[in-house]
Amino acid sequence: MQFYGMEPDLVDIYNIRNLETIKIWEMVSMSSGQDMIVPAILITYDGGKSLNLCAKDKHFDTYVKKVFQVYSDEKDNILEDALSNPFRTNKGIDIDEKTKRILDSGKLESINEVYSFYQNKDSFDTSLTFQIDEVKSLIDIVKYHIMRLFSFTNKVIVFDNEEITGYRTNYAITGTIDGVDRTFPFSFDKTDNNSFIFYVGGIINFKPITVKVQFLKDSIQVNIDLEEYGLISESRYVITNGVVKEIHDVTKNGLTISYKNEDLAKVDENELQNLADIDEPTSLTWFRLPWGALYGINTNIIDISIVEKIIEICNMYIGIFENGFVKKEYYSKRYKRSRTEASSANDVILDEVRKNLLGVCIDNESKVYVLETSFDTDTVSNGFYNGVLNGKHYYHACKSTEGLKGIKKERLVSLGKKHIITNSDLVNKYKILNLIKGE
Repeated sequence: MQFYGMEPDLVDIYNIRNLETIKIWEMVSMSSGQDMIVPAILITYDGGKSLNLCAKDKHFDTYVKKVFQVYSDEKDNILEDALSNPFRTNKGIDIDEKTKRILDSGKLESINEVYSFYQNKDSFDTSLTFQIDEVKSLIDIVKYHIMRLFSFTNKVIVFDNEEITGYRTNYAITGTIDGVDRTFPFSFDKTDNNSFIFYVGGIINFKPITVKVQFLKDSIQVNIDLEEYGLISESRYVITNGVVKEIHDVTKNGLTISYKNEDLAKVDENELQNLADIDEPTSLTWFRLPWGALYGINTNIIDISIVEKIIEICNMYIGIFENGFVKKEYYSKRYKRSRTEASSANDVILDEVRKNLLGVCIDNESKVYVLETSFDTDTVSNGFYNGVLNGKHYYHACKSTEGLKGIKKERLVSLGKKHIITNSDLVNKYKILNLIKGE
């Protein structure tokens, strides 16, 4: 039997205690031939031990959290006076005013609550959901943009709301062209958790049209290519200055034939707030996308000093389909230093999360839902994310007689490896119901 221990750096971090000195300072780092200023924390502790990590180090975020925790626990300790401690062997924590102000405000230590929700739960290295459920979660985006593009032609295309048929990358939807019933076969290709390609046939001659859907860090992008006609449609929903801009650019043989750029309308109240808050509380401004889905955004800027800021960005997509839902979320926390005469500007990622959640009703009669949460592997983040969440899949079940609106954090039951072995277990309503009841 092999035993895999914790990385030595993490062992040192988790053993921090008896703080003696703390100093947040600015380290000069060379990047692309330029001097870059990055935040660093130097401590001495527990009888002369020392640690010094900067924002470029792998476990910096974990280090910051631990230093903050120990500082909070020890800063108010009663110090001995001259009678009880005549040789001054026990002193207070030696800390300068700038470091004390930052630590007391907690500005470098905002913990992403998503970590605590999934900590200590069983995870799976691969997805156990069925591909058709992911296809269903995206098809409304494809339908809307195809119909929009063909509104600039002499063809009138309308898609039905009937269920998708097919399996294993090959599917079909129904609708009409110029009032005549048609079936539209299509194939599906998944590049990664946030990039998808649909090849939709039955619209023009025998050649399918290509629809590419991408969920990027600050936008949603949908591109359609009708190579045979030299027709290309580029649609973007871009977060900028606290709003979401809807931008459409249609070109034919390289010449623009239609262009639109306007702000999406804000939503006064998110009717699906329970889904937005399913594993952590959120406070977002919501916008309605043209196909009915919601897009929430929030940017929070925290001033550390005149030239230093912490910038937190969060955006979230929520779409509904056949009594299921999809949620895609991006969060980042960055240290930003403005350019000065002495140094160049700097932007360092302190924390970053890309999370995908797919919820499916496995039995319409009993209203049983199974939820899959997955975390992307292409994320630059802290030690906890890389060690625990990165590339993992988590599963929960919930019974909700109110449908999607009744799915709430406190109702979720975690599904572990002793419960779920194959994807067929996820759709076994009797087994899932028993697990929900605790049997």
